[in-house]
Amino acid sequence: MNPRLRKSASSFAFKLIAVLIAAAITIAAKRGWLPTTSSSNSPSPTSAPTSPAPSSQSQTTPFSRTVRDLFNAKRSNAWVETTGRVEKLLPDDTDTSDNSGKHQKFLLLVPGDITVLVAHNISTAPRVPIRQGDTITLRGEYEYTDKGGTIHFTHKPKYNSRNAQSGWIEFKGSRYE
Repeated sequence: MNPRLRKSASSFAFKLIAVLIAAAITIAAKRGWLPTTSSSNSPSPTSAPTSPAPSSQSQTTPFSRTVRDLFNAKRSNAWVETTGRVEKLLPDDTDTSDNSGKHQKFLLLVPGDITVLVAHNISTAPRVPIRQGDTITLRGEYEYTDKGGTIHFTHKPKYNSRNAQSGWIEFKGSRYE
């Protein structure tokens, strides 16, 4: 093989490997698989940028804030991904007078010692077979309340509306959306 061609091929291979490593690191960081530092500017493992947040309010990069940050800022209409422990199961919300569907409801303790209400639409998505003390990961839209907030839209979009994003709950290797 021509030495010039060999050098070019070798250079291309190294560049390709560098790009693949960078892509793998980016994916791992977005999914929260990398350890975080104590720096206040670094994202936490409970956040991962994936797609734009649907809101008319000005926002930072999607998923760049934790539930605690959103609660402290009294922000709503912000998409989050987080992991937490089920603190309490609540009765289902079966009042469908506003056409929002039935909701499985529970309290979830998330990083930052914030307890949020999760309202998972079981008219759209399957019920999650959780019990108190179970750990889940979810993606949904955070709404501020003085009690910690609510996370809803933990399912695929029902309509092509403001909820064009897709939420989900992961529990024991299964995704409920």
